[in-house]
Amino acid sequence: MEQRMKFQFSYRKIDKKEKQALRELVDKELSTLEEILGSLDSEATQLEGAIERHGNKELYRARLKLHLPGKTLAALEESHESNAVIREVFAEIRRQVKRFKHLSKNDYLWKRPRRRAELRNLLKEQAAKGGDRPAQGVHRPDSAPPARALQLYPPGAGLPPGPRRPCALRCRRGRDSRCHHRSRLRGIRSATRAAGGLSLAQQAGARVDPASESSIS
Repeated sequence: MEQRMKFQFSYRKIDKKEKQALRELVDKELSTLEEILGSLDSEATQLEGAIERHGNKELYRARLKLHLPGKTLAALEESHESNAVIREVFAEIRRQVKRFKHLSKNDYLWKRPRRRAELRNLLKEQAAKGGDRPAQGVHRPDSAPPARALQLYPPGAGLPPGPRRPCALRCRRGRDSRCHHRSRLRGIRSATRAAGGLSLAQQAGARVDPASESSIS
């Protein structure tokens, strides 16, 4: 026999005729919630709820508390109609269950890396076609045009040897954000990586020639 969650629902200050109609609605909403729970629908899960009519006013208040493994979800709704308040409180608890399952699967962690991979593929396709204009939706630094950067540093060739300027060294290590060399070096590396040029080892030991830097500007 398949195990189901424990369920308890109480009706306060509700007449018998209205109570019977609300029970049918609660059973219907409960079956929908069980479908959304999926693997979470077990005896370790417990749902508690209640609906109450307040005084002489036509005001109903419904609450639900869902105990999941490692998490407790709660919802509270008010309405002048008993049927409406039942639907609203179950809709809110279903929304919270969907969010809980989404976070449990860590879906939000791989969406950004996948987007970055798509952008890298677009850059490679654009470089293979030989176009100087970037693909739609892809940003390239304006401080280092790709065509000019590839002419100075063709794919497969290391950067020209030269003395390491302290300014460029700090920029490459990200120590000085105000230096004007930082954006240029970043644009050159992005363009060469898109064209399949320098390896990571070559980029780590790259040297900047003062004459080349002046030609870029």
